[in-house]
Amino acid sequence: MTTTQSPAEFHFDRASSLEERRDFQAALVECDASIGLNPRYADAHNLRGMILERLTRREEALLAYREALKLEPKFKEARDNLRDAENELLQHRYRESNTEGRRFAIRAAAYVIDVALNIAINLVVLVAVGFALGVALTISPRELRFDEQRVQNVGFVAQ
Repeated sequence: MTTTQSPAEFHFDRASSLEERRDFQAALVECDASIGLNPRYADAHNLRGMILERLTRREEALLAYREALKLEPKFKEARDNLRDAENELLQHRYRESNTEGRRFAIRAAAYVIDVALNIAINLVVLVAVGFALGVALTISPRELRFDEQRVQNVGFVAQ
């Protein structure tokens, strides 16, 4: 910490350095320390939002950007970050809902296929039974007569 740097700025600089090195958890701790020492530090709130986005904590990031803008309404970087984060959150929610819609469509298609297969199997059975009945109905009673002579020749009827 330099002599002109406040403790909040010291933690902010550490958070910035850790964020650049992609150590987001440690960066968030330092950023929170900076905000704890100076809750009106808009840059720290903006950086906190950036870190939270990297940690995919989107809703919290939006709150941090909004806080930065509340403290400094003309803070262009915070405004741009807020806009980008809102767009990303909307896209993420759309992708999630679209994925759920595809899952539902796949389940519905599987159900329709299952029903269609059951109907097809039942139709095949009905056609087979109908064919068998049709064949049975075309046989004359004379053809159905038991042919004892033929059975005796084979040896099934006792004499």
